[in-house]
Amino acid sequence: MSDNTGIVKVVAIAFFNPTDQKYLICRRGPAESGAGAWEFPGGKVDQGETNEQALAREIQEELGVHIIVTKLKFISDHNHQYINKNIHIYLYKYDVISLDYTLIDHDQSAWVDIDQMMTYNLAEADVPFVKKLKLI
Repeated sequence: MSDNTGIVKVVAIAFFNPTDQKYLICRRGPAESGAGAWEFPGGKVDQGETNEQALAREIQEELGVHIIVTKLKFISDHNHQYINKNIHIYLYKYDVISLDYTLIDHDQSAWVDIDQMMTYNLAEADVPFVKKLKLI
């Protein structure tokens, strides 16, 4: 969804395994915009959806995972200007002990600790979230 300023509203999820202190990041597939960049999975908020509804739909579409929206913990949000679009992105944390998922839009995934995350080619809009996650 884009508001009247042309900003696209986007949601993302940081799946977190508290046992090994690692987050799930996924690499965008070759057919996707930003191909090759690693990201927290998620996507655009459609007209009439709440952030949580959009995240539940996007994670089902991208990973085949059903999430319980009441378990989402809002972390942070910010605006990011890409060359061809301006997005307002919201990150939610979701604790999991294990996660059975299928890569649909992504071609790779990795469970990484917060200090390893910046060694990946992280999508520009997701970079500020790493600092926020270090603080919690």
